Amino acid sequence: MIVGRIGDTSGAPYLEGDLYLSHQGLFSRISFLVDTGADSTTLMPIDGRNIGLDYARLRYADVATGVGGITQTFLEAATLTFVDTRRRRLHHYALTIDIIPPKPDLEGVKSLLGRDILKHWRMDWDTVNDKVNFTVRSADLTERF
Repeated sequence: MIVGRIGDTSGAPYLEGDLYLSHQGLFSRISFLVDTGADSTTLMPIDGRNIGLDYARLRYADVATGVGGITQTFLEAATLTFVDTRRRRLHHYALTIDIIPPKPDLEGVKSLLGRDILKHWRMDWDTVNDKVNFTVRSADLTERF
């Protein structure tokens, strides 16, 4: 079981994952907002800046449509790893992540964990006890530690 957390002020579910962007050689733990409405996992400008992302080196441009309208995105190969501490397992997922370039109106927006990852899990969001847990149904690679 992967254990998430509930945001202190928002009451929203969050989950930490280790993001690896091989093209730029970047590795960092990211706190993702769990978003069942997002088609894909998205790295927002605040996290891109914090991990030292070089936006000039991004290769594939696309557009994303969401509640805030249409915005340019970059598509980048990535690996996301989540830790199941109770069962002592690492669950790895290869994906193409959406990367949003810096824009003033998006500076406070959290990175999103989308359905491209969530479809592999069952989510139990217990709002009474402020807990969110994920049972892994599948992964690209699972290993013991």
